[in-house]
Amino acid sequence: MQNLQKNEKFLRAFLGFVVIFLSNGDFNIISLVGVAMVLTAIAGYCPLYAGLHVNENVALENEFLNYLPKNNPEPIFVFDHNGSIIFQNEASKIILPKILSFIDISNNTPQEMITAKKTISLKYTHNNTTYLIKAIGVTDKKFILAYGFNITDIEKSKEELRVQTITDPLTKLGNRVKIIQDIAQHKKDHHLALILIDLVKFSQINSFFGHEKGDAFLIKIAHELQKFQKNFPHVRSIYHLRGNTFALLMAFEKKEQNDIATLQVDYKEKIFALFENFKLRIGDVSIRSQINVALAKSLSQEDAKDLLNHAETALSEVKQGMLHFLCYDEIADINERYKNNIAWAGKLRDVFDGQSSAKISAFFQPIYNLHTKKIEKFECLVRYVDGEKITSPIHFLNVAKQINYLPKITRSMFTQALEIFEGTDYEFSINITTQDLADKDFAAFLQIALEAKKMDASRVVLEILEDEDMYEHIEKILAFKKQGFRIAVDDFGVGYSNFQKLQQLQLDYIKIDASLIKNIATNKKDLSIVKSICTYAKTIGVKTIAEFVADEAIFDTVSQTQIDYAQGYFIAEPRAILQEEFIRE
Repeated sequence: MQNLQKNEKFLRAFLGFVVIFLSNGDFNIISLVGVAMVLTAIAGYCPLYAGLHVNENVALENEFLNYLPKNNPEPIFVFDHNGSIIFQNEASKIILPKILSFIDISNNTPQEMITAKKTISLKYTHNNTTYLIKAIGVTDKKFILAYGFNITDIEKSKEELRVQTITDPLTKLGNRVKIIQDIAQHKKDHHLALILIDLVKFSQINSFFGHEKGDAFLIKIAHELQKFQKNFPHVRSIYHLRGNTFALLMAFEKKEQNDIATLQVDYKEKIFALFENFKLRIGDVSIRSQINVALAKSLSQEDAKDLLNHAETALSEVKQGMLHFLCYDEIADINERYKNNIAWAGKLRDVFDGQSSAKISAFFQPIYNLHTKKIEKFECLVRYVDGEKITSPIHFLNVAKQINYLPKITRSMFTQALEIFEGTDYEFSINITTQDLADKDFAAFLQIALEAKKMDASRVVLEILEDEDMYEHIEKILAFKKQGFRIAVDDFGVGYSNFQKLQQLQLDYIKIDASLIKNIATNKKDLSIVKSICTYAKTIGVKTIAEFVADEAIFDTVSQTQIDYAQGYFIAEPRAILQEEFIRE
């Protein structure tokens, strides 16, 4: 049939001339047939062969449909140009019985699909089973061929993965990704508010009692916050952003503007009350966590995108300002402080890059022995000196910490101290940070610098701030102790102090925090705490140093306790030279 179709014009003309020849030139029916065959060959159309073509196409279409796998376990459909089903296998009838025409699976018109040879993919779910159906327009057949694949397991896996990316695995609350999504998708006619709750010194629970107990503590807090949520319809969702930080996202209708305006009063009291009453028992120990709380509000769609950033900024301010609660709206000078931080970061870089005439300088404050009545040691304190202007570290140490410049400052201070104390018998202390302890080359630097000056490590006291990170470096601190350095814990008594952990450090000195010393002459509670610290220190063989001895009343009170040393402006202020006598100014 195909060869006949290919050569049909030639055959028609040839046969036409044969018929005319056989008619012997007579005008009869035979000659007419011959002429007709020659003319149709020239014209290129013959009704007889047209009929043959139609029959051939029908045969081919039937042949195509017959070859489709009727027993395939996945659904197969063929739709005509009207969208009607002209073929479907048994699986499609059982699995997807509600598909009766092409319009049941797509909004595309069948004619468009066929004419444009269009291919589409879509998902179709029936009886909790999801199929990916692919439909293809077949122009020359005037069909739409559609076939499906069962993707239920794939869809479940994708959903599980999606849930994992937005869920904290420990508490099963939403995580940081989830809160960002929820804020972005909130209703435009709602105001939002976000409260961040930070557990103070939570890492110490992990350090003291183990991570298992710490995890149990976090799970318990998550449950308490979920119960809290049930009583407050404005709280839409609760999140666990990181180890010690939870978040509450609230939504208010515009008519509830007064409610959002009083949030810092209403919710502040309720949240603090919740944690005040919340305790977790570990054996015979009852743990209660102090909290810091920050609040940010959004009254427009534009403000909402910055909501989390504002709340975290407020929380950072809470920690730095020794507050317990702060609303972002109350930070009046935040932009000015950002500019100030950027400026200080530039100044510090210029100093250490040698691009500035300013310098980081060591100042020295005497430490007075209350028993021998002599100045016997000094603390090295950092100052930023630019010409005649001297700036205290309160203005730049936080910036130095953020840009990881504390190790540079510590090394500079130690080098300057060695120059000053070379040739003297004084003991001197330098403040080291967790950034220093994390520096793998720091111990070698100290040792090399001491050897260059032929100075013994026993003359150097390493003062370490007593905070939640200190206990992560116990092994390194003990290594310094083995090298001969003396160890002091700074600002002792303001936070959660674990005496058993402190004993592991083999301390030489405990420096009692200024907040306890400054009111010791007038506050009996502070005096009692200081006496308890002294008793403990004597028990483990550690000397005590009172910081912030600012006036005579404090000095006299400190002298009547068991404290060993006094340091403060009443003894002498920090200076660039060694003040070797106790001069009351």
